[in-house]
Amino acid sequence: MPARCISPAYPTYINVAALANTDSMAVEAESQQLQAARQIARRNPLKEKLIKGQLAHALSVKLVSSIEIIGYASAVGYDSVLIDLEHSPFGLETTNQLCCAALANE
Repeated sequence: MPARCISPAYPTYINVAALANTDSMAVEAESQQLQAARQIARRNPLKEKLIKGQLAHALSVKLVSSIEIIGYASAVGYDSVLIDLEHSPFGLETTNQLCCAALANE
């Protein structure tokens, strides 16, 4: 007989073994989705450096809204670009252009 418990919120019995089986199926499905996502995801060199404990350099962009700044940062060896929306006058259009330039410049 499977283990059972009474839920305080519901007056009926809950089959604990059935719940455990459902949870394991959900975990397996989530694991498969995660593996599929990892196959199509881009590499993140900054994250890789940080995981290895290496020093990473980032350029904070606050004033220059031209997308050329992304290319310059890449050319001189920065690992990432921080686009500061809190302390800059950038709108979403400018931010979008800078982000697209960063993705294209990988």
